Amino acid sequence: MSTKDFSNLQEKRIAKTLGGKTQPASGALPLASKKSDVQVSSSENWKLLVSAKTSMVKTYQVGKRSFTLKKEWLEEVKHQASEGGYDIGVLSVSFDNRKDYYITEDIDFRNMIEALHDYEKLIDSNNKLKSNILSFLTFWIKELQSQVNSKNPDLIFIQEGIDKINEFIEELK
Repeated sequence: MSTKDFSNLQEKRIAKTLGGKTQPASGALPLASKKSDVQVSSSENWKLLVSAKTSMVKTYQVGKRSFTLKKEWLEEVKHQASEGGYDIGVLSVSFDNRKDYYITEDIDFRNMIEALHDYEKLIDSNNKLKSNILSFLTFWIKELQSQVNSKNPDLIFIQEGIDKINEFIEELK
C-alpha cells in the first residue's frame, strides 16, 4: 500500500468517527481551508477542521511506530481552520492505522472542557425540570382520579385525560 492509501484509510476512519466528510485532493488545493483532510460541521454551533498524519503501517501490524511531530503542522491546521471559518483546528496522529490521537491548542481544549461542564449543567437542569413536571402531573392525576371515582357521570370524560397524562408520564420516565 502507498502512503496515500494509508492516509485515505485514516481520513475515512476519522470522518466516520466524528461525523464529518473527507476533503478530496486536500493537499493539492490552493485554498487554505481546503487543505486539511476532514471537515466536521454536523453541529449548528461549531465546525471542526482535522489534519491527519499517519505512519505507514498495515492495519493491526505490531511494532513500535513513531514520527516527528512538527509545530508547523499544528500552526498550519489552526491557520486553515481560521481561514475557512472553522472554530477548531485539530491535528490527528495515527501510529498503527487503527487508533487516532487528537492534538489541539490549549484554548480550544479549555473551551471543550467548558462546553462539557455547560452540558452537564443543562442535563441536571433538564432532570430537575422533568422531576417537577412529573410531580405536578402526578398530583393532578390523583386529584382528577378522585373526582372520577366519586361516580359523578359528568366527570367520566376526565378519565381520557388521565390516561393521556399517564402515557406522557411514562414517556418522560
